[in-house]
Amino acid sequence: MTLGRHRHRQVGYLRAVAETAGTGVLRAMISTVVGLIIARFLGSSGRGTYAAVFAYTMAAAAILELGLTSSVLYYTARLRDRAEQVIRTGAWLILGCGTVTAVVGYFVAPLILHGHPPEGVTALRFAFAVEPLILLGGVWTSCLQATDLRAWNLATVVQPLSYAVAVAAAVALDHMDILGVTIALIISMLTQCAAGGLLRCRQIPRRGRFSHPLVRPMMRYGLLNLTSRVPYLFNARLDQLILTLMVPPAALGNYAVAVSLSLLSQPITAAFGSVAMPKIAAARDSRAVMGQGILTSAILGSISIGAAGSLVICAIAPFLVGAVLGPSFTDVLPLLLVLAPGAAVFGTNKVLGDILRGFNRSGTVACAEGLALVLTVGLNALLLPVMGVMGAAIASSAAYGTAFLLLLRAVVRQTDTSPALLARRARIRARSAKLRTALIQADQNPN
Repeated sequence: MTLGRHRHRQVGYLRAVAETAGTGVLRAMISTVVGLIIARFLGSSGRGTYAAVFAYTMAAAAILELGLTSSVLYYTARLRDRAEQVIRTGAWLILGCGTVTAVVGYFVAPLILHGHPPEGVTALRFAFAVEPLILLGGVWTSCLQATDLRAWNLATVVQPLSYAVAVAAAVALDHMDILGVTIALIISMLTQCAAGGLLRCRQIPRRGRFSHPLVRPMMRYGLLNLTSRVPYLFNARLDQLILTLMVPPAALGNYAVAVSLSLLSQPITAAFGSVAMPKIAAARDSRAVMGQGILTSAILGSISIGAAGSLVICAIAPFLVGAVLGPSFTDVLPLLLVLAPGAAVFGTNKVLGDILRGFNRSGTVACAEGLALVLTVGLNALLLPVMGVMGAAIASSAAYGTAFLLLLRAVVRQTDTSPALLARRARIRARSAKLRTALIQADQNPN
């Protein structure tokens, strides 16, 4: 009975991963098409300025929200009977963080985009102004991830869909400039916030109140999680943040497109961690998690898909660049080849981090990502002055690989398992599945 229950749970986990991955693929397809359209209209220079606007908006949101969205996810999964209090408390705390972000961002925008067109500064200020609502939308979607993955998937796909519609409207109105594209991004973020709020009301009652006793544990988990998220974020975006200050917008535009293409498979691999994290947080011990086969499926599945995705992307990239983007993006292909090895494990890094956060080991994730960040900074300082954007690509790929090794080692220690044991369990499960299929076919065809 116990084995059957574990098999049922594993099937349920894989089904949820498949649904989440499918949604991630849809998001990635829409975002890729929209990104190519934006690059085509803005050109490499305009795309570089918009990349800076996007990178700094998302970086500010990720840092100044103090890890509260992850805290809401963890405690909603952990304290289901008090979910409404967790959400209300997290919402008020994050609104305060968003207000600080908006005020600070208004004044630092000209310093960030020094050397870029004035239109870029205005666009960045607009983006910072709506940070409170962007962060509030993060709370709504996080609680859905812990309570109803289908509703969470629906909420996450709203943003790229509305982004595509807004960009199409900008094209129709002949406003495809940096400011117009930024306004389209803002509209999509606000739409996602509204959708997350509506779906949250359907899943969780609104009668909860702000809970003072929850503030301390939520802030503690959030800040610990922030120490792991910030290095991960900087490992992903530090290159573009630095390049904004050091290279011409056209070079940054080429680099931003190469990074976007290299990470196309990331939404699929990340699905394993998105589903696993709340399940691990809700479990009471690691044995229950191991029995459900979550770790085996998450780690091996994300590694396999990440590697295969990088190969496919490198194969189709010449067509995309040559047929869609035009001659101003000729540097994308060599950058993509250098980024591909690190991009193959980038999604798995998020999965491994989510697994450790589910065990409340955000500090361990912070150490691993922090060491990788030190490597990123060192290599960028060494290579950027000599190799430009190619040096940034080498630094990023090396940092992703280092983070992968450190995080995998941490998961092995946390769960008393090993990569070889995970692979052996995967083979045993595959053989059991084939045997069950053969028995079912034999029962259906006795002759």
